[in-house]
Amino acid sequence: MRYGNVRINTTRHPPPATHHPPPATRYPLPATRIENYAAFLYNSSVATLEISLLGAPIIQLDRQPVTFESRKALALLAYLAVSGAPHQRSELAALLWPESDNKRARGALRYTLSILQGALGKEWLESDRETIGLVQDAPCVVDVVRFQKLLESGRDHLHTPDTACLDCVQPINAAVALYRDDFLTGFSLRDSVNFDEWQFFQREGWRHQLVNALRRLIRFHTQQADYQQALKSARHLLQLDPLQESVQREAMQLYAHSGQWELALRQYEECVRLLETELGVPPSPATTQLHEQIRGQRLGAAQRPAGAEPPAPTAIPPTARPHNLPAANMPILGRQPEIAAIRELLNDPHCRMVTLLGPGGIGKTRLAHQIAIDLCHAPEAHFARGVYFVPLAAVESADLLVTAIANALELPFSGPKAPQAQLLQYLREQHFLLVLDNFEQLVTSAPLLAELLNAAHGLKLLITSRERLNLHEEWLYEIRGLPLPPVTAAPAELKANGCIQLFYHQARRLDPHFALDAALPAITQIAHMLQGMPLGLELAAGWVRTFSCAEIARQIQ
Repeated sequence: MRYGNVRINTTRHPPPATHHPPPATRYPLPATRIENYAAFLYNSSVATLEISLLGAPIIQLDRQPVTFESRKALALLAYLAVSGAPHQRSELAALLWPESDNKRARGALRYTLSILQGALGKEWLESDRETIGLVQDAPCVVDVVRFQKLLESGRDHLHTPDTACLDCVQPINAAVALYRDDFLTGFSLRDSVNFDEWQFFQREGWRHQLVNALRRLIRFHTQQADYQQALKSARHLLQLDPLQESVQREAMQLYAHSGQWELALRQYEECVRLLETELGVPPSPATTQLHEQIRGQRLGAAQRPAGAEPPAPTAIPPTARPHNLPAANMPILGRQPEIAAIRELLNDPHCRMVTLLGPGGIGKTRLAHQIAIDLCHAPEAHFARGVYFVPLAAVESADLLVTAIANALELPFSGPKAPQAQLLQYLREQHFLLVLDNFEQLVTSAPLLAELLNAAHGLKLLITSRERLNLHEEWLYEIRGLPLPPVTAAPAELKANGCIQLFYHQARRLDPHFALDAALPAITQIAHMLQGMPLGLELAAGWVRTFSCAEIARQIQ
């Protein structure tokens, strides 16, 4: 496979023969089932454009690979396919040619559009003097769109979005099968930082959805006592990110549930090795505690008489409080002092509300999320009714704030009583921790939080915001950038720094062969220029497949 002026893909991918009936028995797909859509298209006589972006890009027209004379043509097609809507020419010109003036950029866009039309045919694109888009009703199959629809197919089922039922499993498995690799793997535009930033956020978004899908499968199969299927999804998660301790613990638990004690202990040893080799840190107390429990269960199993009943597997996992916390996509790096300090505040009986204050991209959400995960298992926490995460980025009024909190708690409103009064009544005498994320646009609604705290004496709030809430109950904790690596430090000390570890972790996700030692001086320079901002470090690391670290540093400078 190559890019640029040559072929994008050279291999046909016909669907497996078992996925479609022979031509003589071809019938419409049942409306109640989600089948392999590619198989249906394979049997169709209608020419179809297939755009596969989850992995290295594959473009096929009527089952034949498409070639392009320009990388920008492929980038334009990917952007139009993902958005699913026409875009202004000026927007597309700025996306793909950010360093050119408007006249040159629009001229380059016209030329690129002609290349795209020449490769696909004009019938797939609609354009006028102002906009360009894919034809809306054309038989075009985009894998990311299909992936999204499959995962959303169970939205109206009677369970929370982070779990699954029997009817959900088939479409979730189909979605996971569509995910060949991360979005546009191996593709980038060296001269378009705007497109590369868009690609970065797309990649992280689709990856996050895959992680959540796999976690739903793990929960479902574990509840069904089908530990082998649960382990299959857990191993898939570990392939995505082996440094996720929570997933390592899940794999250990699943091996133990299925009686594979040695594999459970071996999983712990592998976890210890990875954390030491990659990050230079020991496993968390929760992981060590689980290891001791499994080791004790293994010894007990060896001493039981033949035929004796094994202990119930529910004795293995550490106790966890109810929660709705989303899956963690990355380990928290370099924030141990902040985590300890904020947990100490939340354990203070006089502290009812902590606001994590800081600019966008500084890592407030990830920090709050990790603290919430820790408090789900911490013996000293007193949140018997659970820890709940309330995303507020799209919430802009007090009424919607009440609804968002109720939705997180799965509290249905009923009767003539006002929703706010029902929420206050529900929280009264309950012991919850609510994590309210992105509160800055709701500062004028902050008095509602004081009402909640006055009504519910067992409630505590952990809030992330770019602005102070100016409440009497508010305890502020300012979040700054990660500690900067000393410029003159030895390599071993640099590798233990949070900025270096975060950059390295992100770079390794994109390039498994990324060499850290030679890049340490450049990464140190990058960390100082970005003042330790986590989002900046992740964005910078997203360029390692295109530039050396020294070149990235020069670009930032």
